[in-house]
Amino acid sequence: MRMIEYIKNNQMRVLIPFFAALSFLTWILKVPQIVNIGIYLAILAFLLIIRINPIIIIMFSLFALMGNYRVDDNSFIKHQLLYQIIFAVTMIVFIGYYVIKKPEISLGKLGLPMLSITVYSIISLIWTPDLVEGLSKIAIFLQGYLAYIVVLSTKKKVSFYDFSWALSLALLVLGLEYIVLSKDVFPDFIDKNHLYAFWSNPNLVAAIIGIAWVPSLYKYFSKERNNKVFYYLPLELIMVFSICSSNSRGLEFGLIMGIIFIIIILFIKNRKIDYALFNTGVLNFVIAMVAVILLKDKYPDLYNQVNKLSTSRLAIYDIAVNRISNPLIFLFGEGIGSSRPALVEAGYYNYYYHSWVFHNLASGGIIALGLTFLMIYYIYKIFEKNNTTFAFFASIGIIIFLFHSLLDIGYDYQFLAVYYYMIIAIIEKDNLSKERMDHLNEKEGIISN
Repeated sequence: MRMIEYIKNNQMRVLIPFFAALSFLTWILKVPQIVNIGIYLAILAFLLIIRINPIIIIMFSLFALMGNYRVDDNSFIKHQLLYQIIFAVTMIVFIGYYVIKKPEISLGKLGLPMLSITVYSIISLIWTPDLVEGLSKIAIFLQGYLAYIVVLSTKKKVSFYDFSWALSLALLVLGLEYIVLSKDVFPDFIDKNHLYAFWSNPNLVAAIIGIAWVPSLYKYFSKERNNKVFYYLPLELIMVFSICSSNSRGLEFGLIMGIIFIIIILFIKNRKIDYALFNTGVLNFVIAMVAVILLKDKYPDLYNQVNKLSTSRLAIYDIAVNRISNPLIFLFGEGIGSSRPALVEAGYYNYYYHSWVFHNLASGGIIALGLTFLMIYYIYKIFEKNNTTFAFFASIGIIIFLFHSLLDIGYDYQFLAVYYYMIIAIIEKDNLSKERMDHLNEKEGIISN
């Protein structure tokens, strides 16, 4: 009982290091997935029984993701089964709790765009050419939405300092896995073949670095820190190694844009201008890609050079642009999940148009793209209200992630969406806490007067 009480009183500082050690050990020892599922479910049951902070339990599912070694050539989906089971059971328990106990549920500022995107995606199942793939895509992005609602609705919270440490330890596990998989090819990172023993596509794995590394660095700037935190600083070099090993053009592009926006945000204090510059950057990228595609007959060398530089991403955008040349598709899209048959028909094995702009346009039309920009606008409004140092670090992580997914991976892809919306929810949770405090102070002021 004493041990349980100690764990409950020191949840972040006991459980997160335990999750990190467990995750790396089950991965490096190549524990069979069926055994892994039993181990992680038993731990999940323990966490639920002693009522651990739901935010920490969601983090546990993300550590579980990294705990499964890929030992054969089967699809990545099989090797994410551990994460999917842990996350699904977690959400089923939480949903059951909310149905039975009926506590207050907060949909937050993102509730409206989330609901709108979900409803429109369900409607688009009517005309999608691949119903099963469409249902799969809905299940994929709903993971992030559910994580956002749970983090926002729980009365428990974590400090920015502790959360930055949780991200640091998740990245440490990821970085150690990069080292294990890359040691035989170091320093010649010519391709990504050495990374296909990961539990997911190497491009998706690299995206975790993009969204989490900068927010994790907050620990060095927090007022809660002591000088011992700087002993960890040399371990940040593991992330530099991981970025080089990832050989991800999308991550490199995202990091470059992140550095640019660090300078912009530090020197331009007006958040509205920062937000406008972000949209301008996205728009300029899209216009440039569309221009190269439309002028490919006139300037074939330029098209080929850009396509080579983008590792054939431009050719995928070309397919999307051709499909949205139909006015009806431009307006409504071909339906959620339509990207898979469209790309397979064109000779690609990809299931995604490798850009959230082109993917939304081809799958959901200008309506879906508009709803996505509405979501990003509400995210901007959440960050606009928060002037903490952590919000600055988190905003850079979000920017890196959005620019990375502008020319590569899907930004609403299951575990990436969980990271994405969990970070946003923690910022919004801080906003709501301050609003309640201001309201209480205002009431006390009125009473005292």
